[in-house]
Amino acid sequence: MERLHGGDVLMLLMRKDILNVDEARCCVAETDLAFESIQKSSYIHRDNKHGNLLLDRYGHSRLSYFVLCKPLDCGTLQEQEFSVGDNVIEILETEERSGASIRIQQ
Repeated sequence: MERLHGGDVLMLLMRKDILNVDEARCCVAETDLAFESIQKSSYIHRDNKHGNLLLDRYGHSRLSYFVLCKPLDCGTLQEQEFSVGDNVIEILETEERSGASIRIQQ
């Protein structure tokens, strides 16, 4: 593993307080590419936070802490796992019939 002398994004935000537009775009783009490369390898990084984004000496970010990564095997997913939306609709309809108030958060 390479040694990264730039700290992490959390320390960067504490030092600078506010990033300019170009720095923010670069940070978001590199973070997006890091997560995309993990997902293309059929893994899910489940500890996403700015403390796990390390910076090298040039300011480029690297994703770290893969302890909570989970392999994603799409072949074993069942159809029932995708029917969450139907269950939510049934619950809302049941609450509507019983007269309970429904609060929708935006």
